[in-house]
Amino acid sequence: MKVKKSVFDLQPGDVFGEDVFEPVRLRVLLVPKGWKIGDWEECEELKVKLQEFNVQEVIVDVTEDKAPVPPIGEIRKKALSLFPIISEETRKRALDVVKRVTEAGELDLKEVDELVDDMVNEVIAKGEVMLSLYAISRYDDYTFVHSVNVSILTALFALEFSFSRDELKAVTKGAILHDLGKLRVPKEILNKPGPLAPEEFEGIKKHPIYGVDIAISAGEKSDSVISVISQHHEWFSGRGYPRGLGGERISLLARIVSVVDVFDALTTDRVYKPRMLSYEAISKMLHEGAIHFDPKVLSRFISRFGIYPVGSLVRLSDGKIGVVLKSNPLSPIRPIIKVLYDEYSREVEDPYEIDLSSSELFIKDVLADLSKSFTP
Repeated sequence: MKVKKSVFDLQPGDVFGEDVFEPVRLRVLLVPKGWKIGDWEECEELKVKLQEFNVQEVIVDVTEDKAPVPPIGEIRKKALSLFPIISEETRKRALDVVKRVTEAGELDLKEVDELVDDMVNEVIAKGEVMLSLYAISRYDDYTFVHSVNVSILTALFALEFSFSRDELKAVTKGAILHDLGKLRVPKEILNKPGPLAPEEFEGIKKHPIYGVDIAISAGEKSDSVISVISQHHEWFSGRGYPRGLGGERISLLARIVSVVDVFDALTTDRVYKPRMLSYEAISKMLHEGAIHFDPKVLSRFISRFGIYPVGSLVRLSDGKIGVVLKSNPLSPIRPIIKVLYDEYSREVEDPYEIDLSSSELFIKDVLADLSKSFTP
């Protein structure tokens, strides 16, 4: 059921039942149909935005869920068969290589090059890899798993750019080695379950410099790879570290890895905070905008993976449950869905696809990230 609601009465959890346009010319879309308000901070920002355009009332969808969500484990097993993914062999090799580096300090660049070559070959061959389904998300393994996650997703994202094969390999290699310098940061600081003291954060900020030193000492000669290691924490605004570079003074490869690095960090469990759902992470990254990221790179990331990335388990406005199968670059909030359960949570005998960009249906709620709900 759809009802009118005063902008002043909006609250977290409200779902917009109709597109909200700028009221004078009706050409500027302010809020899309199906958008669900997140926390109170987002809610207040949205109220201010709507009031600036003199929007007094909006339509919200107050339809009650018709049935409980089936067990996530059951849905995940059903959904995984829909996606081509990085092979188990390559995934385990990546985890083994990075684990040896992070735990024993053994950096064999020849082995890394062979691994990167295989990863790039798989991503090129498969094209679509289930977003986030690249490693594991347990926080106790975070120090090495994060680098594997970032490298695989970077390889996939880099396909969106007109890179040569050598450039694809360089950005993927830079991604897998981007946190190499944390070898020289005490583990008690890396795994501290709470805010860092100023002097501890200053130590963390040196890890890109340490990483460059370790990589060069091991024989790394690629300026492109080194730029990723040294610049992945530089902000587009110039407020990052270690050198305070800004804009296009930061290499394009580093700007790409910066977006992927933050996305994975936000969607992975950490010792001091739980992970966000993918759409929540993207919403947060959009709020940070040009302060942190190159807006063009972030825009391409969202166009490629969507507001609701592949692997998101969603409930549609008619109550049916499905998984995001593919994003729509021209309509990031309206992906292609594979419907797995009907509105009564009964399994669909023959799962079918719905392209939300050409449907009246919309995503009412995100139930889980199937791709982040497993361990090896």
